[in-house]
This record gives sequence, structure tokens and C-alpha cells, in this order.
Amino acid sequence: MKQLLLLSFLSLSYFSYLFTVTEKATIVEHKSHAAYFSQNCIPEDPSAQIFQVVEDMPRFPGCEDIMDTAERKQCASRKMLDFVYDNLLYPQKAYDNRTEGTAVVRFIVEKEGCVSNATILRGLGDNTDQEVLRVINLMNTEGMRWSPGKQRENPVRVYFNLPVKFIWTENATIGSDDLYNFINPCDTTIISGRLAGCSIDHFNVFPNPVVEVLNISFLADASTMGSINIYDTKGSRIIHQTQFISAGANTERIPLGDVDSGHMIIAIHDADGNVLGACHFLKLEER
Repeated sequence: MKQLLLLSFLSLSYFSYLFTVTEKATIVEHKSHAAYFSQNCIPEDPSAQIFQVVEDMPRFPGCEDIMDTAERKQCASRKMLDFVYDNLLYPQKAYDNRTEGTAVVRFIVEKEGCVSNATILRGLGDNTDQEVLRVINLMNTEGMRWSPGKQRENPVRVYFNLPVKFIWTENATIGSDDLYNFINPCDTTIISGRLAGCSIDHFNVFPNPVVEVLNISFLADASTMGSINIYDTKGSRIIHQTQFISAGANTERIPLGDVDSGHMIIAIHDADGNVLGACHFLKLEER
């Protein structure tokens, strides 16, 4: 029996977990991807320092009742590994190409316990990077809240590095390539080369796909008048609303009940028409 080895880096130490697959290759289709998107995780103070190492490193939830510090840390490490290997898929493209190796992801464990800014530091390609990001963002979607890192007993923001090693196996559970069409669908770098008085970050849309109401959230570094626009894939504007963008955290709910189903683009413009950020999303028909 062939095996899939998931190797994770937790805090400053390496831990490994051996996942034995017992069934023939199974393909997970895109119909399940609605739950894979990161829910709103905006830090209370996005300008606060982000630490590399702290006195009390962040811990994955589920072991808070264990009194012994070493046992609690070991339990949290195991539960995180369990979460990752229970949800990790082998992307169809990587499976077909027998892509193997280690992808390294870095994310921030916020003071609030959610995770943000998941970024691939070292990628493998063939949708394995998107798969790792999908699993990390799934923590927010499923309401996982870490015990935040602490420095001098105060909660702080902490970077967390996680290598995930893919070893090809004939019996792997496969993620359909359609699953990754909506992973990390937002772009806030598209105004490169153009002057804008405001820039945004942490641009999220959820749920995605959406049926009735689309939620958006983002951080802005300055206050300005702007607009929110939704376009179909042919470039026709479906929704336009003037929007005051405030410095700091912004959230908005956009009703889509009367909008036809299909692939859409939501874009945030400043008053001069510069596109500050854009996200792809899928509008589904109401059942």
C-alpha cells in the first residue's frame, strides 16, 4: 500500500505525519468549493508588529483543557496535522504529472485567533500551491480560532511557517482542477504603474460561490470616495454603487438576488476610476 506523507513545520520544530490512503483514487469536484474560501479575518490593528518568534507561540485549537505545557503543545501540533491531512487533496494536474515535493506556506495568526495573509514562500506548481492555500483558508471558514501567540503575556500577531510535502500515490484523493478556479481570486496589485490616492489590501469576498448576498471586506490605507462595481465576463456592468472608503477596515453586503447566475468580477474603484482591487466570484441560482 502506497502512502501520502504530510510533513509540517510547527513553530521551530519539525513534526511529521504518515497518512495511509485505503481507497482508490477519488476526485473531489468543484461543487464542494464554497466552503473553501477564507471568511472575514481583519485584524483589529493591521499596523501592529508581526513577530517571528514569541515567548508563547500560537497553538491550534482543541487542547486548551490540558494543563501541562508540553503536552498541550504536542496535542495542538497533532490536531493541526489532523486538520491538514484530513482536508488536503492531491490536485488533478499534480496527480497526472506525478508532481512531488514540498510547498512552504506562511500565514499570520492574528490576535483574534484567525489566520490571514496566507502566502506561498516556496511553490511546486500544478495547483499544489493553491491546494495548500485552500486548506489554510479553510481554518477560518470552519470557525477555527487559534490560541494567539503572546509576548510578555499580551496577545500579538505571529508569523507561522508550514511546509507541506506531497508524495505521489496511486490511491490519492484527487482535487478536480475546477476546484482551484476560485482559490485566491482577489487581486490588489492591478493598479501597478498607475497613481492612486488610496490602496487596499486583505480584499476578501465570501461566500464564494454566492446565492443571495455577497460580503466583501478589505483594508484601505486612506479615506476616499469610490465605487463598487460588478461586471459579467463580457465586461457589462451589472451593479454600480458609490462607496465611501474609510481608512482601515471596510465591510459591505451586496444583495445579488436579482442577478443572473454566472461568473462575475467585483471591482473597487477610486473617484478617478483607478481599479484598487478586483475579485472573481461565482453567482449561483437560488434553489
